[in-house]
Amino acid sequence: MPADWLPVRRDDGELVGYLANDIPMTLVGQPLDHGTLEERGLIALDGRWQCRLPNPLPAGGIDASTPATDWDWRYVVIAETSPAECRVRLYMAYPEELRSWATLPVPVGELLRRES
Repeated sequence: MPADWLPVRRDDGELVGYLANDIPMTLVGQPLDHGTLEERGLIALDGRWQCRLPNPLPAGGIDASTPATDWDWRYVVIAETSPAECRVRLYMAYPEELRSWATLPVPVGELLRRES
């Protein structure tokens, strides 16, 4: 997370996103398309995303911050996030990929996109 981003928390103290130059950003650094961070910040992370990953994704974790040119856009879900990184898992993984994940830096930029 860039140092100039301001954390936004719900009334119960849970971190729900950031303000970057008055632009609401999700916990992974994507602009929030509508609503407030308090209402939609965590909900915005739900659902399918796309990330460039190897096929098959090797067992264990990989760093996906610099995708190889032969990696495909694959469907993922956000498993966890912190101010420094985001971990994704495959959506509908093959059996051999069930214990696999990829790590991305926060903000994710173009490394993670909403399904098209």
